Amino acid sequence: MDLTEFVLAIALSSTMAAIVTVVLSYFVQERRFKHESEARYLRAKVRLYSLILFHLTAMRLHNIVLGGSGESYSWGKRHPLEEIIREIDTAIKPRLDLLNPEALRNYLEAQPMLYTREALTLGDGISSLATFHDLVLREYNEELIPAYRKIVGPEPRKLEYKPEPPLPQQQHTK
Repeated sequence: MDLTEFVLAIALSSTMAAIVTVVLSYFVQERRFKHESEARYLRAKVRLYSLILFHLTAMRLHNIVLGGSGESYSWGKRHPLEEIIREIDTAIKPRLDLLNPEALRNYLEAQPMLYTREALTLGDGISSLATFHDLVLREYNEELIPAYRKIVGPEPRKLEYKPEPPLPQQQHTK
């Protein structure tokens, strides 16, 4: 093998190595970009669902504290319903693409009733809001959190909500 063939072999080898490096780099970068995009999407969805679940679960727990059932909703004067709904609306409006379509439909069906009641029970036709709450909670626990953990890590935890019957009132004796 003479010098020309040797230089040509080195040049071809270097060219092939550069091409392989560029192709591999492209696929690695594309995969990382896809992974990061999916992680951002899941983070945004977890934040939205967490806000919704916080308010709806707080309203159910407030009702339990007042002696009601865990299937109904109520709120206090310090945190009026209009403020709660406005905060949920503000979170949902710019992120409609993040919300499950069936959950959104149930939330929108509950809207007219939410602005005309002081307390909401199943008898008031609260089923749309309860269905919305259950759909969001189920999707959060069964789909979002497992997907988030797979891509991002173990950070958010599942939310457990099991309505408990109200505690009996203690009677004071004098």
